[in-house]
Amino acid sequence: MSFSERVHGNSADPGRFVARIRGVGISGRIGSVLLTLTFALGCETWPTSSGAPSLRTDPLLEAGAAPWTSLEPRDLDTDFDFVVVSDRTGGHREGVFRQAMKKVNLVQPAFVMSVGDLIEGYTDDRDELVGQWDEIAEMVAPLEMPFFYAAGNHDMSNAVMSQLWKDRFGPSYYSFSYKDVLFVVLNSELFGMVSDPRRPVPGPESQEEQMRWLDGVLRENADRRYTFVIIHQPLWDNSRLQPDWKKIEEWLGTRPYTVLAGHFHAYTKHVRHDRRYITL
Repeated sequence: MSFSERVHGNSADPGRFVARIRGVGISGRIGSVLLTLTFALGCETWPTSSGAPSLRTDPLLEAGAAPWTSLEPRDLDTDFDFVVVSDRTGGHREGVFRQAMKKVNLVQPAFVMSVGDLIEGYTDDRDELVGQWDEIAEMVAPLEMPFFYAAGNHDMSNAVMSQLWKDRFGPSYYSFSYKDVLFVVLNSELFGMVSDPRRPVPGPESQEEQMRWLDGVLRENADRRYTFVIIHQPLWDNSRLQPDWKKIEEWLGTRPYTVLAGHFHAYTKHVRHDRRYITL
């Protein structure tokens, strides 16, 4: 896989900030399905007068269970790259994901983002689920930079899985910022489960809470240089646009942003509202 794009961010001088999107070819093949496991993006430039870069998120999340492995980015003081890891599940090939994590260290991104579906899941056996998440934790442990989790349908499809996520990772939707770029991670299963799109996944969180939270985050970060939205299901790639997703696009408005999703196990790109929507 090979591709490269450059999109301008929010600045009085369009040349000052550019988001670059490029593919890196770490992949595995299962039958006729190509699983693209890493996807590198970057933002340039970061004004050196802005102080030391750091990952900033809700301080309340940093005190307890959190959906990341650390908040210590690994990159330069100027521009930055991050890697997006696509679905691992749905008949994964043993060893591919583990090797990909080792190769990500060669890219040396600031951090790594998941678009969900890391475990096979689809069980209410808590002990089995704990074992699957322990295996993922062991696989991402060699990374020299933070790994950010996102919930997919294989990760969260019933009340037991939802509660285990809460116990292990805290919230299934969250945001953070880095070098004045906003990252928003949403739980697509709260919009509607893959098995029943009319019903949100049962558990300790609700779609109403997620939407209310997101409205506040976007309002508070309206002037960020750029925004990335990460969600597992590509809710726009359907014969009928999901109503809450339509509302989110209205909230995003004219700000510069890119949306990243998974679920389909194939690279596709849509352009909506003159913005890029990328599915892995």
